[in-house]
Amino acid sequence: MPSTTLKLGARRAGKLAFLVALIIPGSGHIILGSTMRGLCIFAVVGLLLDGIIVGLFGPETGISSDFLILGSGGCAFLVWAYSLYDVWRRAFGRYRESLRVVKYKHFRTGLIHYLGGDLERAAREFKNAMKLDDEDVDALYYLAVTFLDNGNTRAGMRLLKRCKVLDMQKKWADEVGKYLKDAE
Repeated sequence: MPSTTLKLGARRAGKLAFLVALIIPGSGHIILGSTMRGLCIFAVVGLLLDGIIVGLFGPETGISSDFLILGSGGCAFLVWAYSLYDVWRRAFGRYRESLRVVKYKHFRTGLIHYLGGDLERAAREFKNAMKLDDEDVDALYYLAVTFLDNGNTRAGMRLLKRCKVLDMQKKWADEVGKYLKDAE
């Protein structure tokens, strides 16, 4: 599961995400780190609510405005219900654990390829781990080092700077500092 935006414990973040998603569709996804999915849900529900408002207060009245109100309201409810289900599944279901396992598999495979000298495959595996958790400092650090070892200095340095910002526990602070100091 992508790292939570609020850096809470996983259960607390899941409860908060679900409660907030009850009120504002899409916000639970944003809290859980699925920002694009959350923004899309928010936009779709917003457009459907706009359809309800146009149906209620628009210039035309009659059967077409009734269909607009009912159709928009029904679709908005379905999207909102799906949003709640998806937040619940991501926060408390097997989905979260399976993502963690898959992310670790990609990271471990990338590390094996990196230590074996196959930098292209290592970079691919670290990128796959980053797709699942874009704030994973370990995968980010090793992806940056892989880019540097592969000669892609610009991308490697950009990722190291991002790693320095995201590394709250200062796990890679010394190594990142050495690379950044050598680049100056």
